[in-house]
Amino acid sequence: MLLQGKLYQAVRWVTVCDKGGLLQPTDIDLKTGNLVSEVLLGKQPVPSQPPEEALQSYDELPSFININITVDTVERVASRMQGAVSPGGVDSIAWQDWLLQFGEAS
Repeated sequence: MLLQGKLYQAVRWVTVCDKGGLLQPTDIDLKTGNLVSEVLLGKQPVPSQPPEEALQSYDELPSFININITVDTVERVASRMQGAVSPGGVDSIAWQDWLLQFGEAS
């Protein structure tokens, strides 16, 4: 949104003024009285390893398909993206920015 010149909408989206705003990990959660970071950690499930019998075994593995995705491929696909529905709930312009403007980091 910032790159489109929509500064006001971008700030509103980040701060969500009508719902209390952005919380930092060191802020206190008003519902529990705990640190936001502690509340978020408490929501994480305890890691566990599935029992071996829960995993399927295969006699034969499918063949590996070698896919070569180059910078040109990413640029071509990103330039053709349209619409507002995408992973993460952002529009195609944001996806194009993420894919094309940040070089190797993206």
